[in-house]
Amino acid sequence: MQGAELLGILREATRTQHQELDSSPRLGRLARGPVDLSFYREVLARYRSCFGLLESLIDSAGERMVERAEAGWLSGVAPYRKRFPALESDLAHLAGEGRGSFVSGKLRALPDGPGVTDDSRPESVPYEVGSSLRDPMHRLVRNSPAEFELGVRYVLDGSSMGSRLICRHLFAQLGDMVRQAWHFWQVQALVGKDWPLIRNRLQSLSCGVDVPGQKIPLVTASANLCFQVFRDGFASEECN
Repeated sequence: MQGAELLGILREATRTQHQELDSSPRLGRLARGPVDLSFYREVLARYRSCFGLLESLIDSAGERMVERAEAGWLSGVAPYRKRFPALESDLAHLAGEGRGSFVSGKLRALPDGPGVTDDSRPESVPYEVGSSLRDPMHRLVRNSPAEFELGVRYVLDGSSMGSRLICRHLFAQLGDMVRQAWHFWQVQALVGKDWPLIRNRLQSLSCGVDVPGQKIPLVTASANLCFQVFRDGFASEECN
C-alpha cells in the first residue's frame, strides 16, 4: 500500500458498501422510476435524515480540527457545501409551508423552528438513521477529525456524479410539480463542479507519504460508516 494513491485505496475499501447502497430498491426506483410526488417527498426526507446526521458530524470535526490546529488534507479545495438546508427548504415547500428560499447555501426568511438555525446546522433534528453508527463516528470525530473529514467528503462529494442522470429522470417524470422543490439537486450540481478538484487532491495524496499509513484505516472506516448511514436511511421503513 506504501505510495498508493488515496483515491484508489478509498474506492477499493468502499467497493462493497457502495455496491450494496446502489442496489437499494428505493435508490433504484429513484433512478429508473416510476416516481410520483409522494415517493419524491419520501426520498428527500430520507436524504434529510442522512445528511442531517453527517453534516452535524462534519461541523463537529471542523471544530475539533480548529481546536487541534489541524489544517486537514482538503484545505485549499472547495469547502463542503451543505445539503441539509436545501432539503429542509424543498420538504417545506412540498408540505405547503412555503418556508423561505434557498440562497447561496443558506436558508433565508425562515421562522424559528426545530432543526433549522441561521448557520444551517441541524442541531435538533430527531435522527432516525445510523443509531448503531453514532458511537464509532463520534469517536472518529473526537480522535481523528481530519481523517473523518477526508473519508466522509469522499463519499458525500463523490455522490454528486450520479445525480445528473437522476435529475434528468426525475424532471422528466415530475416536471413543474417539483420546480420549487429542487434546491437539493441544484446543490448537488454545484458539488459536481467542485468534485474534480477534490478528486485530484485525493489522487495526489499518497499512502505513507502524504497520509501516514496508520491513518489510512481511519479514513476508510469513516467512508464506510458514511455509506452505512445511507444504507440505513434508505432501508428503514420509517423516516421522519
